[in-house]
Amino acid sequence: MHQDGIIHPKRYFQKTSRIFSVILLAYGAYLTVDGLKEIQLASESSKWPKAEGYIIESRMEQKRGKEWYGWQIKKETFYKAVISYEYQVGGHNYRGSRIAFGDARFFQKDSPIMPKLRLKSYPNGKQVSVFYRPNKPQMSVLEPGPSQLMWLGPGLGLTLILLAFVTAIALPRNRSLPAETLGSVSRKNLTNT
Repeated sequence: MHQDGIIHPKRYFQKTSRIFSVILLAYGAYLTVDGLKEIQLASESSKWPKAEGYIIESRMEQKRGKEWYGWQIKKETFYKAVISYEYQVGGHNYRGSRIAFGDARFFQKDSPIMPKLRLKSYPNGKQVSVFYRPNKPQMSVLEPGPSQLMWLGPGLGLTLILLAFVTAIALPRNRSLPAETLGSVSRKNLTNT
């Protein structure tokens, strides 16, 4: 800020860029850590014990939403398979909805094909094997083990972390040297030439 109270554009840009870098770094770290935890759980789930269960809900959910296309906003239809199951461990009843680790957590745009395939695999009333975490039986999955899609989260997180560092390093710094130093550098350069 200058003495007259006006914010210098270069300093404003530096400050907002640093804030942007910190946000990128924080979100990237969250995605990476969360994704790696999910991958570890998925790997462990292959060794989890199993219990018999059955599907209690199997339906298609659909909603209308807006999405950006360049400079336009278009209305889209999004689809999601909603599947729930019940199982029993040690005389206690549990309910789960996770089909697989890394499975689509969000609605799928435009096409109901993948959600319909899910629903076809898990119709209402179907008996299923439920794999549950031994020390936390309320955590369960129908299809244990990691999937290749699971690496998208940590991959995106690491990309954001890298982008945060590149942004922080590439920022223009306010590296003004004192006038005496500039004068001595100029005199030294003149004498060497």
